Amino acid sequence: MPKGSCLCGQIQYEYTGEPTMTALCHCHACQKWCGATASSNLLLPRNQFELLQGTPKSFEKPGDSGKINKRSFCGTCGSSLFGELELMPQFVGIKAG
Repeated sequence: MPKGSCLCGQIQYEYTGEPTMTALCHCHACQKWCGATASSNLLLPRNQFELLQGTPKSFEKPGDSGKINKRSFCGTCGSSLFGELELMPQFVGIKAG
């Protein structure tokens, strides 16, 4: 099972199976969130994703669609971890780089 964590290791997660898709988002909000020209993401069915340790902090903001994008991050080191879109509630988007 692939595993991931924030920089300081306080938040840890894993997922099973293969991602449904990979996605690069170039919207202004994602550029600001990841500090780059695009946000790289692995899109997974929610039931394949599990938090193993810690409780991430989150920030909610409407996207261009008007639907909420909940961005989760480590409250200690600030690492971007994953996003949950109201527009696609069955998926979790893990930050992939």
